[in-house]
Amino acid sequence: MSCTSRLITTAPCSPEIKNVSKDAFSTINVHWRSTNNDATYTVTAQGETGLFWCSSTGQSCTMAGLPCGSVFSITAVAETQAGRSLPSYSVPLETG
Repeated sequence: MSCTSRLITTAPCSPEIKNVSKDAFSTINVHWRSTNNDATYTVTAQGETGLFWCSSTGQSCTMAGLPCGSVFSITAVAETQAGRSLPSYSVPLETG
């Protein structure tokens, strides 16, 4: 009896947010560790003032227009043709 090997493509792993930096009063830069080839990453900032997002195929993206004096929860997901990852651990952010 012999077995035939098969290649199965699975959904990407969750990204790991490495750094969130404030660039200006209402702009942030989010950097993450990328372990997935050909993935598109979407970062969301969820807060009482609304939902903001940016996306990139690299390892960072910039979000603008966040209201000052607000608290946000930052998460990231990776998406490929095979599916979508679970969200990253959330990172808290308070805008100045």
